[in-house]
Amino acid sequence: MSRVAIPSQYTTGSTSGDPGGSSSSGSDYDDAPGSKIMVENCIALDSAGNRIDEVTKDTPSFTLEIVFADVGLQKVDERDVVEADMQTYITSPGGFIFGSSSKGRVVTASTNFDYPRFRATFTNVKYSGENNAIGFKVFYILDEYDAVVEGEGTTTLFAAKTEEEEDEDKLGLAAPKIIISSYTYGEDAIVAGSEFNLDFSIQNTSSELPLENIVVTLTPASNEAATKGPGLIVASSSNTIYVPSLAAGASQAYSVAFQARPDAEVTSHLITVKFSYEYIDTKKKERIVVPDLNESIAIPVSQIDRFSVDPILESAYGNVGQETYLTVNFINKGKSPTYNLSGIVKVDSSISAPAQHYGNLEAGKNDSLDFYLTGSQPGQFEGEIVLQYEDDNGTQKEIATPFSIMIEEPWYPPMDPGPTLPEGEMEGQTGGPGILSIVLCSVGGLAIAVPIALYLMKRVRAKGSEEFDEDF
Repeated sequence: MSRVAIPSQYTTGSTSGDPGGSSSSGSDYDDAPGSKIMVENCIALDSAGNRIDEVTKDTPSFTLEIVFADVGLQKVDERDVVEADMQTYITSPGGFIFGSSSKGRVVTASTNFDYPRFRATFTNVKYSGENNAIGFKVFYILDEYDAVVEGEGTTTLFAAKTEEEEDEDKLGLAAPKIIISSYTYGEDAIVAGSEFNLDFSIQNTSSELPLENIVVTLTPASNEAATKGPGLIVASSSNTIYVPSLAAGASQAYSVAFQARPDAEVTSHLITVKFSYEYIDTKKKERIVVPDLNESIAIPVSQIDRFSVDPILESAYGNVGQETYLTVNFINKGKSPTYNLSGIVKVDSSISAPAQHYGNLEAGKNDSLDFYLTGSQPGQFEGEIVLQYEDDNGTQKEIATPFSIMIEEPWYPPMDPGPTLPEGEMEGQTGGPGILSIVLCSVGGLAIAVPIALYLMKRVRAKGSEEFDEDF
């Protein structure tokens, strides 16, 4: 019977081949059975044949022994596998050094099963400490099929840990933490004086270690913008939650009721969430207590705008070209100031009315603005005074108040022509003034003479007083 040759790349002890180490099979003929290797054991033996429990970089040269079964050959008669023709080679040495050759000896270990078991032996092996995985390839020559069947397998040898692995063990596992993974309070901003539920979820950040005896405490806190202190209070019966355990990577949802104080400032108010918990470090074999881990949640609070303007009940009156005014009264009934208050008049273009500026109005205060109007045309006009301002939330608002104004032409009384005289008296006698002219002239002269006389008397008296002062 002719013999089938082993592939040439393996006849010289080469370590080339697929380093992946996954089981595979192949044969020279399609009708030949395939190979499916299952590794049962991998041990190291010293020079005396004793088993080495753990190899290190300092372990002397040893013998590597791999016991495996090939379930792909279960239909092959054991006598058809020629033991003398079997060969095995290392395809992926990992961190092992196989002396001068990676070719090993393979023998039949047992044929008491439905499939044969083999033992591959490699001598003069050293371990470098880098990697303890090994890949190998085995060849069988089957006389019945006149074919070479090849199979691949992978295994590991129990070896001491590398320096990197030892350093990792010294560091231990990363300490687990609890975080607030999400939260909601239901609104864009909570109105001062109202209650709300803070719904939140906590999560164990560790993918390996569970947490135990978890205590969650939620406490309203102050921030720099809140000068009056915390603007929130706890509305639930308790602000503390006890959680017996939380699995690795798990999360759990909870809810606590709060209320925004009626006088809370318009800003984001903080809630401090404090965690305390325990966990077991499985590498160090000890219980770790984490007493204080804090997070913060910000809740924005808004105030109700209660700025109002009194209606203008009476109409205004004015004359063409003359100035008149209207007064607008307003009040801030809210808990926070009204900012940048000003007003404009919207009315017919024939009436001019400059805008008025007020400024800020404190909470609980009232005041007024006067608007001056001048009309250039007579008539009855309807308009509105618009007050513009910003509330404590920074929102720009305006309130319009209607009014009416009557502009009239100015009225002047008629000129008095004075008393009339009989015709004869008005004409008088030729050559001299009439009686009425004489009377009027006399009265006019007195009207001029009296002030002059009074002025002269004052001057004389003043002069005499000055001379008197000089004499004494």
